Amino acid sequence: MTHFIQSITNIVKYYLNIEYDIGSLNYRRFVTHLRYFSIRLFSQPENDHEPLENELLDIIKDKYHQPYMCCLKISKFIKDKYNCTLDDNEILYLIIHIAKIAEDNKKMNK
Repeated sequence: MTHFIQSITNIVKYYLNIEYDIGSLNYRRFVTHLRYFSIRLFSQPENDHEPLENELLDIIKDKYHQPYMCCLKISKFIKDKYNCTLDDNEILYLIIHIAKIAEDNKKMNK
């Protein structure tokens, strides 16, 4: 699990060219999300929850284009390495967490 989380945080770091504020609430939330995400991914490959309406994901993808593109990179990594596919729910949650991390980074660099 640690290697998985480290791989994902590295993808985000290098794709968005950011430095993490590891003490920030948003970073801790992101890592916590990744922990539970990895548990869901590896223990329940088949999703048993209702998919989100596509409208919500479309709005988030448009508003947070860079975090969305980063999620596509993460999705490809997971597919290539673990042969698992991310559903729209997971992509949405990742976009939101990554967008928060990116916002923190902008504030930190001002």
